[in-house]
Amino acid sequence: MATTKRTVSDLEEETQLSQENELKLLKNKISYEGDEDEEEHINSDEQEDTNKDDVIVPTALFSRNSHRFALQSPNNHNYIKIYSIFDDVANKENLKIKNLFNLDLTQDFNGDDILDMVWCDDAISQIKDIATKRKRRTSSSSGAANERETIKETFQLLVDTNQIFVCLFKSGSLVMFENEKIVNIVKLKSEVVSIKSFKNKIYVLDTDSMIRIFDTRSKKQLKSFTLIDGKNETINAFHILKSSIETHDDAAELMLATDDFVFIINPSGRRPVLTRKIEITGCFDLKHIPEKKMYAILTIDSIMLYDYENEEFAQTWQFEGERLEVCYDSLKNNLYIISFSLTHNSLFIFEANYKKWISNIVVKNSDIVEFQPITHQGKNHTNKLIVSWLNINEPRFRIFELNEKKLDQNIIIDNLLPVEKMIIENKDHNLEDKEKLKRHYEDEEYWEKQKEAREKEEELKLTNSSKNEKNKRFDELIEAIKLKTSDCTEDDVVMKLVINQVWTDELAKEFIVKRFDVEEKDDKSKDNLLFIFYEKLSKHITMNPWQNNKNSTLFIKWILTLNNVFVSKKISQTINKTNKSLERSLEQSCETLASLISIQGKLEMLIAQEELRIEMAEILSDEDDDDEVNSKNKDVAIEEDDNEEGAGVENDDIIAQVLGNGTTKSKNTSDRSIQMVDGEANDEYVEEE
Repeated sequence: MATTKRTVSDLEEETQLSQENELKLLKNKISYEGDEDEEEHINSDEQEDTNKDDVIVPTALFSRNSHRFALQSPNNHNYIKIYSIFDDVANKENLKIKNLFNLDLTQDFNGDDILDMVWCDDAISQIKDIATKRKRRTSSSSGAANERETIKETFQLLVDTNQIFVCLFKSGSLVMFENEKIVNIVKLKSEVVSIKSFKNKIYVLDTDSMIRIFDTRSKKQLKSFTLIDGKNETINAFHILKSSIETHDDAAELMLATDDFVFIINPSGRRPVLTRKIEITGCFDLKHIPEKKMYAILTIDSIMLYDYENEEFAQTWQFEGERLEVCYDSLKNNLYIISFSLTHNSLFIFEANYKKWISNIVVKNSDIVEFQPITHQGKNHTNKLIVSWLNINEPRFRIFELNEKKLDQNIIIDNLLPVEKMIIENKDHNLEDKEKLKRHYEDEEYWEKQKEAREKEEELKLTNSSKNEKNKRFDELIEAIKLKTSDCTEDDVVMKLVINQVWTDELAKEFIVKRFDVEEKDDKSKDNLLFIFYEKLSKHITMNPWQNNKNSTLFIKWILTLNNVFVSKKISQTINKTNKSLERSLEQSCETLASLISIQGKLEMLIAQEELRIEMAEILSDEDDDDEVNSKNKDVAIEEDDNEEGAGVENDDIIAQVLGNGTTKSKNTSDRSIQMVDGEANDEYVEEE
């Protein structure tokens, strides 16, 4: 076998080729590793971005009557701080809160494993036992009537304050805390979707569409049943509502919301019964207003009021909210809907009679963590809204009145300022809703008429009442005057009795005549009760002459008519100043009233003119649109005629060139040519030469 001799040049070529191959392999390896590093870098950046986007919002929750507040610590999720609000929440705006205790979950549980949490009333039987023991302790030193009143107040206080805090963990444990103690643990075998509470019962919904009902003190379930409606669908919302059929306080209904329907289910019978089925897309929150026979429904892009008695939607607002709360004012028949917008980090308040939101509450330099409406029943019937936000790691609270006068504004709270100065802006906003303005005046007139009718009815009852009832009222007022307080505001005992009670002209006269006896009238000193009463009434009217001072003016009229000597300089040196201040304020209000009535008339005229201008502008706009369409059609028609004529001339030129004629053949279609200027015919025309 013959072999070829390898020369030096061949060896050099082989060496060069091998080096080139090694360089290629090294280059590929470097580029591959670079791609891997770049992918890892991209993945790490994406992970950082997702971590940045995952803003941890602390979990916070008010109890049913806002007497307790739970906050999962933002820095350490294993600690849940429980705060007490024992002040009269319905009547105070500046709250004093106290950190009662901290729930330490590090021993048995993990705070990051909490799936859901609720507040629940304690078992009524337990509260009754505690209240009965307290009754026995105090029964020996009080009468039967006082005993009943004491036990009633004690029972109500215990119901309001003895709240059970319930946590659901990923392990399936349902843990119930009374203060710092664990009073009950229920182990759930199935995977739980959500837990809700109603009164003293806890409702658990699992992935198999089974409902289990527990109370706060027993490990054994009270009842369980499987839902048929919405069983094989994704459940977006689950709530326990007050029953729309049964009237007793403990009657409840279940609400399930899927992608396309809302199911209302009555669980009170042996088997759950479907009460109503509402076809609605994307519902994820719902509240029941039994007084109005309505549901307030929050969807992905709107808030709706559904009248379930007539099976129709009564009102719709386009709004993207995260959660819904409602508050009904039974005195004025006003329905308020409060929703939180995560996009704007603010609360928006809607009223059922208006087409747009009427107020919004924004917290600067912080986030709103929880809010809840509060309804206080009784003589001072009020509806308020309590709002909580974070000041570093501690909660702050503020209460706002839910009424039209207070809410027709933007409220901006600066968290960095002290509590007394943190509302930095509180100005009226422009709703641009003429219907609201119109309804506002109509509502004011309506409620004034209603108030007058109620007062007349009470006056009639008062006229027909017995002497004992009148004497009781007189005694209350005279005893309050004898306290000789210097306060003359509405919070004063005397002014409360004068303002809040119904006083007729005859009744005021009778009080002045009978309750200030002759000996007292002869006592012309500044400690005289009649003088004290007059000075208090005068100062109250002087402070605000524009408010409804009907009762105060009645008493002043009869004091001046029957006993004018007691308001002279002989009694006191300050009385002259009081009289002058009263006279000056009344004169100013009388002079201003005519101007205000004139301004009101001009404003109403301007509103009517503005509405007329808008209507005329819409009519002219429609006419302009029609003219524009007609002119466009006319232009198109003229352009088509010009194109046809131009095409004919071009064809004649081509034929002439083919036939060999040197001149272009032109053709006059008419004796007069009309010149077109901007799509319109010119009046001038060229005569034929």
